Amino acid sequence: MISLRANRYFTCLLFLLAVTASALVHAQSTHSSPYSRYGIGDIQYPGINQTLGMGGTGIGLYSNLSLNFSNPASYARLQFTTCEAGLNANFVEYRNKVQSQRDNSMSVGYFALAFPLKSRKSAVGFGVVPLSNVGYYIDDLQTNTLGNPELHVYEGSGGLNQLFVTAAATPFKNLTAGIHLSTLFGEIVQERRVEFFDATFLNTRYTDARSQKGLYFTFGLQYTLDSLRLSPADSLKEFRRKIVVIEDSLGILSTISRKPDNTLDTAGFSVARESLKDQARKLEAASKKVAVRRQRGNWNLTAGFTLSPMSSLSASRNLVGETFRYVDNFAKDQVIIKDTIAYTENEKGDVNLPLSVGFGLTLRKGNQWTIGTDIRTQNWSSFSTYGESDSLANSWRWSAGAQFVPDERGFNSYWKQMQYMAGFHYSQSFLQLQGTQLTEVGVSIGAGFPIRRGLTSIRFMAEAGKRGTVDSGLLEERFIRFTMNFSLNDRWFIKQRYD
Repeated sequence: MISLRANRYFTCLLFLLAVTASALVHAQSTHSSPYSRYGIGDIQYPGINQTLGMGGTGIGLYSNLSLNFSNPASYARLQFTTCEAGLNANFVEYRNKVQSQRDNSMSVGYFALAFPLKSRKSAVGFGVVPLSNVGYYIDDLQTNTLGNPELHVYEGSGGLNQLFVTAAATPFKNLTAGIHLSTLFGEIVQERRVEFFDATFLNTRYTDARSQKGLYFTFGLQYTLDSLRLSPADSLKEFRRKIVVIEDSLGILSTISRKPDNTLDTAGFSVARESLKDQARKLEAASKKVAVRRQRGNWNLTAGFTLSPMSSLSASRNLVGETFRYVDNFAKDQVIIKDTIAYTENEKGDVNLPLSVGFGLTLRKGNQWTIGTDIRTQNWSSFSTYGESDSLANSWRWSAGAQFVPDERGFNSYWKQMQYMAGFHYSQSFLQLQGTQLTEVGVSIGAGFPIRRGLTSIRFMAEAGKRGTVDSGLLEERFIRFTMNFSLNDRWFIKQRYD
């Protein structure tokens, strides 16, 4: 009979699923960035606090007690059932050469659950996380050819979510492989308006609402080189056990050889003793070599690779063009539709997402030091929606970071068990406006607070940086992001010994 020891988590799990499903919708509506107008919106980095705290470095990173969305191959290392959820808070200031504006938003970042099929060898998982967010409001006061002022307004909302399933395994020693299969879905609504201050003119409005859905794949590999390369037979305890057995055998031979019995083969006893002594000397030498290698440090190097091939989403678009007037030109809360000048319903089309490739290296010293770096590239020049390319450029992102745990087994000091993280990233985005490809730079720090001897933890991360420029009439975004992550680990399925 199988007992669910984790029944106490199921209520929490259902609650998190409900909160996440609703919060993802609200998160998109509260998101705000003028640059989310292009492509499929602002791409959301699919990280956890450990990777985000390390500047987004995660392709070569794995953990036995937390999930890593950056590389599906890392799931194979899981030791326990892991349930995670994240919360985000963003504080952004938009600046040009004349003025600035601030905006704040909060959202649920993601929810995920994974469990090992064979501890540290294979695992499966699922979850939901936003892929992109759209939220902007831009107005531009112009004067038409008749000399009348008119306000051009551009407004958008929505985004894409991904409901994913991940599977990972260890096909060969030190090599893990994984696949991340996502179902993408969501709606992006974009509106353009021309509003007149003279009530004799009719305002115009075009609304483009696109629903998109389809499959998206990410393949991942991780290969680890262990500096010790110790097998179970290299255990110091195993060496000592074998030496004790030989010493006992030598003692027995010595006792037998001292008995007055002319039938004993003294020469044979002598050969046997020398053979056992030689084996003991070799085991002592081998154990000393292992001890020296341990003293030099337990280092390992993990190389990671990810590939997301081009993917085509099916889309359905409703396009409506209208002339209208406001009941109150100041409140602008009620609209009177005068005429429909354009109407297209359920227009079918495709949205082509680009190829993405990533490489990462992570160096570890036991469980104390972790240092890594990643580079990712995406071929956004091949992006198109309904046959239009949106003039996007190929993008790349480089990140580097480190994590330090003073003493993971230092149960006498809570602070020694904490995780301390820091990182940096620099990227060229897919946005190319006014002949300038926008860049982003940021630094991050983080801390992990273990609970229940590290099986459960809460992590906090803070990131500060900027994107864009004030030159060429563009905007510069200065942002501070805070993220909180909950990670619960336990054995969920245990066989009962007694009914």
